[in-house]
Amino acid sequence: MNGQEFRSRFKKPVMTLKSRFWSSETLVMVTFAIVVGIGGGLGTVVFVRMITFFNNVFFGGGKLLGLPGTTYVIILPVLGCAVHGISFIVDS
Repeated sequence: MNGQEFRSRFKKPVMTLKSRFWSSETLVMVTFAIVVGIGGGLGTVVFVRMITFFNNVFFGGGKLLGLPGTTYVIILPVLGCAVHGISFIVDS
């Protein structure tokens, strides 16, 4: 089956579904509102988990890398600045 046959075979059912479900502007707006709401909710969960992860990395007592707890507070921001500085130099 080449591309032309594939398109002609599935064009009518797709157009029927499109005209049935996307005929109303309200339905389109409700669908997009649901999608945006789900995306926002998932984004919130990821953001909270990231905060928890980095809080444990920086202040978790040094269990992740085997360093003493206060060492993280100094070493990890320095490493972050170094990575940022290197990426800034490479981009220039």
